[in-house]
Formats: sequence, structure tokens, C-alpha cells
Amino acid sequence: MSFSIHFCRTSFLLPVISLLFLGCSGEKPAAWALNYGTISNNNDQIEGVHVWTLYDEDWDLTSDSYVCAVVQLVEGNTSSSSGVCPGATHSFNWTLTTISSDCQTFSEDDPFLTEGITGGCVGDVPENLVDETPHDGETSGWYIFDEAENTIPHGFIYPEALDFGETVSDEPWGNGELHTLSPAWAWAL
Repeated sequence: MSFSIHFCRTSFLLPVISLLFLGCSGEKPAAWALNYGTISNNNDQIEGVHVWTLYDEDWDLTSDSYVCAVVQLVEGNTSSSSGVCPGATHSFNWTLTTISSDCQTFSEDDPFLTEGITGGCVGDVPENLVDETPHDGETSGWYIFDEAENTIPHGFIYPEALDFGETVSDEPWGNGELHTLSPAWAWAL
């Protein structure tokens, strides 16, 4: 399967838990994929949840366009010394393991879903996304590493507590603090 990434200017994060309850009635062919998640750093080990949501060719950000979703467990490690994205503060490698899916078109072990993104880095918000930053001054850029070892600007990473008006750690990658991975781009399938 081939794919490419397209700018979609998303400034939202669909709740991961709601995807576990959505169902498909007659699955339509998927044309777009959106990926997002929540991760935390615990003593240089990352863990969390990553979600692929697939939409049909008429995707208009409504449930009518929903095809299916794949929820994955994130496990990996992080480093403060390495990073190939602009202004990198941390990078991470991860393994994605499917824990739930309502997809019929994609196998839960499809390489696009499980190996297409091998990790990422935290750095400066890309210049073309500065006006879309969810929490000004508290948001970093989220860059992904693909299977060909390319670094691709993909969206935002910020402490999840900001979405609930709570205070956050003074450390940029506080141990145990949940961080939201929010995309600014969608994948064309």
C-alpha cells in the first residue's frame, strides 16, 4: 500500500476512548488516515496509546465519513541527546501493537499501521503551523520518523493537562506527565 501525507489543518484531537465505541455499518473504502495519541515519558521509557482513524474519500470531519479505527499500544524509549528535528529536545523510538480495531479493510498487522511510523522527536513548532498551535508557549512540534528514516513535521505535542486547564510540570518532558500527539496532517491512502 502506498501513502502520502497531506496538510489538513486540524486543531482538534478526537477522544481516543470514543473510538473504542464507534461501529461501522458496511465499511466503505478508506481514502484518508489520521493518527494521534497520548504518550508519557517514565524514566526514558515511553508508553501510551496511538490511534489511526480511517475516513472515506468524502471526509468532511463528520462521523458520516468514518470508516474504522485502530487503537495501538505505544512502547519505546526516549533520549534527550538525539534528535534530527529543528530545535529537538527529545527523540523517541517506538513499537506499535494493535490492541483494538473495528477495521475490516486493514489487517491489524498491516505494515502501514504498525511500521509506517517508527518514532519521532519533539522540537520547534514548524513555521507553517505556528498560527495553529493549540496552547501557545506550551506546545512543541511533533515530528515523525517513517520506515525510510525520514523526519516529517506532523503536528503538535503538549501536556494533556492543558486541555483541562490544569497546571503542568516545569520540565519540558516531565516524568509520567501525559502528552497529547495532535496531528496537523492527514495521510492520503
